[in-house]
Amino acid sequence: MGLILFPGDGDTTSPHVAWSYSGFNAFRHRSAHEWHEQAADPLVRQHIDDARQLALVLRLCIEKDVELIFL
Repeated sequence: MGLILFPGDGDTTSPHVAWSYSGFNAFRHRSAHEWHEQAADPLVRQHIDDARQLALVLRLCIEKDVELIFL
């Protein structure tokens, strides 16, 4: 089980972001400063990629004026 966030636009091709619960916990506890300093670490790279995907999903929700769905 985990967390999935996606736009509520009914379009199954819309971007989404997904984490395991432990992965999301690790993601939210990292600061941007730590990410920058440790960018070579594969786990940190994954967190950066996840943050970019989350930003994409949030921008799409704003552009389409749709809700953000949490599963």
